[in-house]
Amino acid sequence: MEQKKAEKLIHAAHADADAQKKKGLKLTAQKIAEEKEKLSLKGQLAIATNNLTGAQQTLASAQSDQDQMATDLQSAQIAQATLQAELAVAQQVLTDKATELQTVIASHEAANAKLSKALTDANRTHAEKSIELGKAINALKPFLSTGLTPKQIKELQQKRPVEIAAPRFITPKPIKPGKLSKPIHQSVQTP
Repeated sequence: MEQKKAEKLIHAAHADADAQKKKGLKLTAQKIAEEKEKLSLKGQLAIATNNLTGAQQTLASAQSDQDQMATDLQSAQIAQATLQAELAVAQQVLTDKATELQTVIASHEAANAKLSKALTDANRTHAEKSIELGKAINALKPFLSTGLTPKQIKELQQKRPVEIAAPRFITPKPIKPGKLSKPIHQSVQTP
């Protein structure tokens, strides 16, 4: 019996050893599976870490780009404010120039009207003077045919004393003879 017991015990020990062996194999298989899973998870962790690093770099780049964009936006806003100020100044200058232009146009129109009136008066005066000149030319035509100037004609029309030329001959002088009763005249030929 003892032998049976011992066999039972051995058999039970073998069964326990087999159970333990199965358990050990099962645990080893689980351990291998868990190590495979652990390696897989480590690979996934490495990939996730790489992805995280890439994402962090992308985020840093995006933040850098955002900072640059914020700086650019601020520069653009400053430039826009400057341009708006310049636009306001330009609009004011344009308004001033438009007002000045309106003033100049008004004065030009006034001067134009004044000059138009002066031109009309000058044309009328010219026409009147042309008519008077035509009458004067018609009045001068008879005198122009003489060949004398109007000044010479006026001189000729003025009254002036008549100048008599001195005689060129010598008047005879009577000779006083002694007791002659009749004077003797000497005849001198006149040139």
